[in-house]
Amino acid sequence: MANIPIISFNAGEFTPQIDARSDIEKYSSGCRTLDNFIPRIYGGVTKRPGTKYIYAARSGTVKARLVPFQYSDTISYQVEFGNLYCRFYYDGAILLDGGSDEVEVETTYLEADLYELQFKQSADTMWITHPEYAPRKLTRTSVTEFSLDVITFTNGPFLERNDLANADDVTMKSSVVAAAATGTLTASAATFIEGASGHAGALFKLTHPKDAANIAETLTKSTNRTASFICK
Repeated sequence: MANIPIISFNAGEFTPQIDARSDIEKYSSGCRTLDNFIPRIYGGVTKRPGTKYIYAARSGTVKARLVPFQYSDTISYQVEFGNLYCRFYYDGAILLDGGSDEVEVETTYLEADLYELQFKQSADTMWITHPEYAPRKLTRTSVTEFSLDVITFTNGPFLERNDLANADDVTMKSSVVAAAATGTLTASAATFIEGASGHAGALFKLTHPKDAANIAETLTKSTNRTASFICK
């Protein structure tokens, strides 16, 4: 039997369920098992890089999560998120503040929250979300300085308007009638969530739909001239 060399592996691992599908274009570039190798776009494979011990995690019994923080093509960090803290690794070592102290930022995230965190980053800012906490941003202010702050939203984002999503949905009424005033927002049914992870600090957008599309009226001046106006 002729031995046909396999010179391309960039299709990665294939499931055994397609062992007989030699008609598939990528069949000749796949493997049943590919352990400790990384396929290259050129066809070959390269051995996976090794690992190196850098530093001990804060606790040997409490879980932590490493998250990349890519500031630029040449500057990147690994952020260790643990129980109520995060600290940083840079250039193959724990990040220090210029002296002997580790750079560490206090967080509100518990161990149980770590793998529900979602991240989005651009340059020196990483946005962090979690279902139980207000969105926050982790900001790099210098090589050795980071800060974590709650994001202040000024104009949304908002969900779809209630009556558009469901005609029988909850309606709300505000007692505020002037700009910059304080008052009470009253819902037609139980809507608000209590507690720090609820609606505290949330934004609500209220609209006041009209019963009719147009309202026609007549204006009369003292000079006996009349005019009509239409509100839309």
